[in-house]
Amino acid sequence: MAISLTPKSGKTVLGVVGNEGNLDNVAKLVDISNPQVTGTYFPSLDNATKEKMDQLSNDPPKIFVGYRPSILLSVNCEPVLSVVPNTNLQFVVNTQWPLFFDEGGSTYYLAVGQQ
Repeated sequence: MAISLTPKSGKTVLGVVGNEGNLDNVAKLVDISNPQVTGTYFPSLDNATKEKMDQLSNDPPKIFVGYRPSILLSVNCEPVLSVVPNTNLQFVVNTQWPLFFDEGGSTYYLAVGQQ
């Protein structure tokens, strides 16, 4: 898989991570179990830095399971707010969903669905 990494004190590095795992594509779904990182390749790095990259932790991320329809709401960095005229609301401009912040209650509201 292709990846990009941005260390806290450096610039973004592009690379490739090799993976292996058990593949089961029953019912036209791909299910990879027991994934293992087999190697990394970062062509723009010097040899010493490449060796450090091979020591990266490959612990799996937390997986969230929901049994109802849900939305993945991402905000690019800290929320950037814009005043909504004649209200106590501010609009979060750096997200893909209509997200509002109420200054009075210090509460965020996400506008989804129809009511």
